[in-house]
Order: sequence, then C-alpha cells, then structure tokens
Amino acid sequence: MKVPPLNHADYLIKTAGKYQALGRKFVTSLDKSGAILPVVLLEATVTGGRTYQAYQRDGFVEARERVTEESLGAVFWLFGAKMFGNLFDKLGRKFLNIPKKMPDVGRDAVRTPFDNFIAHAADKLKLTPDKAEQIKKNLARYSVGKTAASIITACLFIGYVVPKLNQGITKHLFGRMNSADPNHEKAPDPLKNKITLKDARAILTAKDVSINAVENFKARKTLSSDMQKQNTSIPSFKAGADSLLRIVQNFEENDVWKLMGTDVGTVTGRTANARNKDERIEIMFRDISSIYFYCFSMPAIVKFMNNHDEFGGKNTKLNPMSAAQVHNYLVEEMHKKGVSEMSTELFSKFALGSGNVNEDFMTEAFGKAQKPINKKYLFGLIKKEQKPPMRIVSLERFKELVDVYYKNSSESEILKLTAEKMSELQPKKGGTSILTEIQVQDVFKGGVLRQPDFLKSVFNNILKDKNDASPITNKYKYISAEKLEDLRSQVYNYAESIITDAERNKTKVTWESMKKMNKRNMYRNGMFMALAMGVSSLFLSTIIPKIQYYITYLRTGKNSFPGTENLNQNK
Repeated sequence: MKVPPLNHADYLIKTAGKYQALGRKFVTSLDKSGAILPVVLLEATVTGGRTYQAYQRDGFVEARERVTEESLGAVFWLFGAKMFGNLFDKLGRKFLNIPKKMPDVGRDAVRTPFDNFIAHAADKLKLTPDKAEQIKKNLARYSVGKTAASIITACLFIGYVVPKLNQGITKHLFGRMNSADPNHEKAPDPLKNKITLKDARAILTAKDVSINAVENFKARKTLSSDMQKQNTSIPSFKAGADSLLRIVQNFEENDVWKLMGTDVGTVTGRTANARNKDERIEIMFRDISSIYFYCFSMPAIVKFMNNHDEFGGKNTKLNPMSAAQVHNYLVEEMHKKGVSEMSTELFSKFALGSGNVNEDFMTEAFGKAQKPINKKYLFGLIKKEQKPPMRIVSLERFKELVDVYYKNSSESEILKLTAEKMSELQPKKGGTSILTEIQVQDVFKGGVLRQPDFLKSVFNNILKDKNDASPITNKYKYISAEKLEDLRSQVYNYAESIITDAERNKTKVTWESMKKMNKRNMYRNGMFMALAMGVSSLFLSTIIPKIQYYITYLRTGKNSFPGTENLNQNK
C-alpha cells in the first residue's frame, strides 16, 4: 500500500492572524532585550501586592499612600523620560531649529547613524567641513542635554512632586478625622488597630473636624496594640511597602536605561522628603533592595534556566516568533527539495552549510585572529571575558581577495554575489559597502540559514516597529552589531538543537520532530518568563515589604506606618 505524501502545510507554524500568533507575540515581547512590557506587568502585580501588605499592617491610610505613590510614580517612572524627551524635542524644533527627525546617537564598527546624518546634511546644504563639524557638535550637545533634562525632570516628579502630593492628601484626610466627639456616628472606632475602608468612608464624609484628632486616634490605637503585644514575642509578618521601579538599559536604545536613570533621583527625592527618620530608613531599604528585582532578576533567572535546560539553551534562547520563522523556512526549503526528512548529517549541511573557511583569506582580510581578553572588576574579584573589537572589510576588498584566492574556481562568482547581498544587512559606511568577520564566514560556509535574504527577514521581523519596517538598512538608526550577531547565533543554535534531538533519539530529522522542537521552544520560553516574573513579583510585593516592616519593628517596637507618626508635630 502506497503511503500518501505528507502535506507540508500541516507542519507550518501559524504566525499570521489575530489569535494564532497572540501567545507567541506576547512571549516574544516579554523576551526582548530592554523591553518595558515585563516591567509594566511586574509593576501592576507589585502595586496590588504592596497595597494589600500596607492595608494589612496599618489599614487604609498607608494603603492609600501606597497605591497613590505606586500609580503616579509608575506613570512618570515608566513613561516620564520619554514623555519629557518628546516635549523637549518640540521645544527644540521651535526655538533651536532642531531637525524634526533626529538620528540615533549610538555607534560601533558597523553603524554610525549620527555621522551619516551630518554627512547627508552637509552634502544637501553644501556646508563647509568646519560648518558641518560645528553642527555635529551642537546636535550632539542637544541630544545629551535633552536626555539628561528629560530624566532629571522625571526624577523631580517622582522624587519630589509625588511624595509632597501624597503627604498632602494624607494630611488632609487626617484633618477630617474627628475623635474629639467619640459619640459622632461617623467617627472611626478608636479600639481598632487600624483605619479600615469603612472608617475611611466615615472620615471622608465627616465635617467640622480637627487635625489633632489623628494623634488621639493613634494614641488610643497604640494603647490597645501594646496590650496585645504583651502576649506575643514577635509580630506577625503583616507588612506592606513601597515600590521603586528603577532599571533600564541604554538611554537611546533601551527603555530600561531610561528607567534606571530615574532611580537615583527617585531614591534621593523620596529620602529627602521623608517625614521622619524611620520612614527615611524604610524608603532607602525598599527602593534600593527593589532595584535588583525590577531590573536584573528576570534576565538572570531566564539565563539560569536556559543554561540548565537539557539543550543548554540552544532550543530556548531564540524568541518564539523568530523560532517559528526559522521552522517554517526550513520546512519550505525541504519541501522545495522534495523531502520531508533528512539524516542528521544531511540536515546539518542543508541548514548550516559545509563550506570551509579559508583561514589565509581571513587573515589577509582582517589580520591575525584576536583572542578574548579577561577584564577584572572589583579588585580582581570579578572576571569577565571581553570580546575583541568587531572587525570589518569593504566589499570591494573582499572581491579583490576572491579574485586572488579563487581565481580559477567556479565558486568565485557565487562568493561575490552572496557577499553583495550580505553587505546589504547594514547601511553603507562612509559610502562604502562593508562586511563583518562573521558575515564573511557565513559566505564561505553556506547553508540555507546563512542566506542573506533570510537573515535580513529574521532581523527586520524582530526589530521592526510601526515607524520602520526595515530597520537594519536604515542609515539613521542604530542597532548594535553585537545584538545582531547574538540573534544570528541563536538562529544557528536552534537548528543545532533539532539535530541534537534527532541524534539522541537515533532518528532522522523530520517535519514532525521539527514541529515538536518548535512547540518546546514556545512552551519553555513562556515557562521561563513566568517563573522569572513570579519570583521577582514575590520579592517585590511580599518579601521586601515584610523585611522592611520587620526592620521598623526592631528599631521602634511598633508595627505601624512611620510616615504619620509625627504628623501632629509637623502641622
């Protein structure tokens, strides 16, 4: 009986449509380096958790401060630097004749968008070299000043405006409490350990009240609390705490750096505006200890899980959307060859190539290979391997060397044509097409995954935004060459994980086994991110507040909110 041929469409991963790709897109957006979405989701859970903890410790008053500070602070922390940056751009265009679209200021061996912008302006406006250099300096100063000003302005709002506003609301609410008349039907119950939401409604609707009422209420509350403490040696861990959302990566390319830039101002401002020493210590502990879990714990946990995965991260480091694109491309290319399965050896040659890299050619083009350097930090306690600087060669020089080393070879024209397409993965530098060392190696090795057109599609799909569908060829946009090389290696490692899986099972690489590995990539990525966010959220919303409040208890003997302790003395 003849087995009907497989329909390759059944083995493709759906990435189009509103619902099919929703999960993949969501996990991919969480996994992007420097993405702000994980921090937004984390902050939402932390705000709820810390507000609950605050209510458990000291009732409505502290809970109200927490939710107000978290909500308003989060708006300026997450979006303040960008919002003020856009405002300064508008002012700059109006009063300083700043161009409507400024280039990115990042640069490396491959991309120099700022220089490209100045060169284009100089050519268009017929500027002298001195005039072009002066404009370059002025725009550079403006870019640095705008970034600094936007971060400082956001810091002022988070560290000074929001705390003062929050304290003013609390003082106003306390002023509406009337315990001078204990028979007042809307007065808070003085025997309660905290002001509840029911009490809060009474406070907000009471009339003719005195600010001194709060001290009487707090005093009676303390008496009742002290009587209960005689029967307990340590307080229960009913804590609550503030949030400090500060972390990020490069101010221009990475939203996390913008957030990190506001941290210093936030901690400084909140500390300076604390109402007493006890509150000041709480603020310093919660904000400083939160930084790691807002910024660094999630990528660290994901990295740990990848490194301890059975494939060493080769299957899971590639984001789910790119993994689906790689999978579909491999299935389509195998279908074109009329096969649905391959031996591991044939699949390796098919996907990753089998060409030899001519070492003499590479030395002639780039010089002798450079070894990584171990850089020491903290008096040598920490050692980190520093990659050698990225090296490039012009496309013209590459072709000259091909004519020398492959003069009578049939490969000559193929190498030149592939190199031309490979050079289009980045803008020209100074009007010259260039190739990186890794790109030249890919030209020699071959394989469907190393084809320039495919790599270009993968890079653009993961890096594009609503304003730029082809970012890698945008000469005014900066994309780190190291970032692209990392994504490139993740693509190749993903293919290697497919080969490793088949070798372990002693089977061929089939469309079915490839689809299984792709699903594994999706599920493991989602699981790693969920675990990372869960651990970070646990520390930020629960563990840090509990430790924070316990420190206050050890120092003062009280398990109450220190922010309103001396409100009467400050009136």
